[in-house]
Amino acid sequence: MPESQLICKECGQHLKRISNTHLMRCSGLTMQEYAYKHHISLEELVLSSVLEQTRQTVTNKTPDEILQIKTNTLHTLQEKDPIKNLTKEEEQIILGSLLGDGYLFQGKTLPHSTYLVLEHGIRQLDYLLWKGKKLERLGAKFYQYFQYNPVKQRMCAYNQVRTSNHFLFGKYAKDFYCSDGKHLSADVLHKIGPLGIAVWYMDDGNYNQGQIHLYTYSFSKEDTLSLTDMLRARFGVHAQLQEDKYGNCIYIPKIYSAPFLKLVTPFVKQVPRMLYKLGVACSTNLIVCKILPLDASHYLTDYTGKCATLHGGRWQLGVSVKGPIDPGTGMVLDYTYLKHVIKTYIIDKWDHHCINASTPELAWRSTTELMSIWIWFTLLEVLPGLHKIKLYETPDSYTEYQGPSLDELRKQKNHIDLQLLKRFQDPNFFKARIRMRFDSLLCPVTEC
Repeated sequence: MPESQLICKECGQHLKRISNTHLMRCSGLTMQEYAYKHHISLEELVLSSVLEQTRQTVTNKTPDEILQIKTNTLHTLQEKDPIKNLTKEEEQIILGSLLGDGYLFQGKTLPHSTYLVLEHGIRQLDYLLWKGKKLERLGAKFYQYFQYNPVKQRMCAYNQVRTSNHFLFGKYAKDFYCSDGKHLSADVLHKIGPLGIAVWYMDDGNYNQGQIHLYTYSFSKEDTLSLTDMLRARFGVHAQLQEDKYGNCIYIPKIYSAPFLKLVTPFVKQVPRMLYKLGVACSTNLIVCKILPLDASHYLTDYTGKCATLHGGRWQLGVSVKGPIDPGTGMVLDYTYLKHVIKTYIIDKWDHHCINASTPELAWRSTTELMSIWIWFTLLEVLPGLHKIKLYETPDSYTEYQGPSLDELRKQKNHIDLQLLKRFQDPNFFKARIRMRFDSLLCPVTEC
C-alpha cells in the first residue's frame, strides 16, 4: 500500500483520502462524526484528506475567465431554470429557516445568483439532513467544511445544506433583508403557517420545563412584536415580548404553551432527534464519570501556610457527564472518548508541569477550588452535558464543582465564576494595587 493511502476504519478500503462522499456511502457518517467515533482529531483528518482535495482542484484560469464562466452560467440558469414556483412545503421550510438560523447568500459580482444556506451543529445533523431532503428539488446538497478557530484554538467542522442558485430567492431577500440587516415584510407574516413555525422553533426555540422561548435577536423590537401579534391572532398562542441584554425574544408561559406545542408537534415528530423541543426525553438521564491521575506541582502566592512553597503530588481528576442514552449507541458517552477529551484539554497541559506556570488564570492562586472552575469552563464546550468536576489533591482532600450549563453561559457570558478567574489577569487590577502601595509609601509619617 502506498504511503499516501489511508485505510477507512469503517469499511477497511484503501483510499487516497477520507471524504464525506465515501463515508456517507459506506457508513452514513460525516467526517466530523467519523473523527469523533474513531477518536481522530479533525486537524489530522483534514490535513490528510480535505487539503489534498483542495490542492487537486486549484484552477489556473484568470479572474476574467472565471467571471465569464459565472456570467454564462447565470444566463443559462435564468433561461433554463425549471423552478418557477415553490410547493407549499418548500415555501414553509424556507420561511421558517429564514426566521431562524438560515440565510440567503447573494453574490457580490452577480447579485442575482442567490441561494439558501442552512447550518447546524452535529447534534442537529439529522434535522439539517431532513430539511435538505425536503428541498432536494431546489438542488439542496450537504456540505461539511473545516476551519481553524483561533478563539477555540482547534479545527472546527461546520455542517451546511446549500441549494442551487434560483432567481425566485430574490423575492425572499427583499422580504427578509434591508440595509440595516434582517427585517420582516407583511407578506411573510401572512404566509407563515404551522410547518414554518415548527421549523422556526426547531431552529431558534427553547423548551424549559413547559416554558417556551423563540429567540429573535436578529430582528428589531417592532418585528418581534409583529410576530407576537401574528401568533396571537392567527394561531391563538398567548405569546408576549420579552427583552434581555442580548435583544428581544418571544416568551410563551407554561400555562399557555399547550396550543403552541399542539401546533408544532406533528412536524417536530418527523425528526426524532428534535423531540427534546417538546420536552420528550429519549431515556432517563444518567451520569457517567471518568477519573484520571496526573502528577503536577503548584504553590499559593500570598499565603502563609505550607502550600506557599513549591510542591508536587499526585492529583485525581473526576469528570462527570449527564444525559440520556443515545438510541444508536446505547451510551450516554463513550468512556474512551471522555478519557480522550480530559487527557487532551487537561492532563496533557498539567501533567509533570507547574500549574501556576502553565495556566495564566491560576498563576496567582492554584487552589483546587479555582482549578476546578478552570477545568469546568475549559471542558464545557467540548462536553455540553458536563455535570460535575471532582478534583482530589490528596486521597482525603478534594473539591466538587458544578458550574453553569452551556446554554446558561451563552445567556450570561460574564458569569461570576468566570470573572473570578479573569480578575487577576486584568492589568488595571495590578496597576491599581501597585498605585495603592506606591501612594502609601509617599504618605508622611505622623509623629505622636
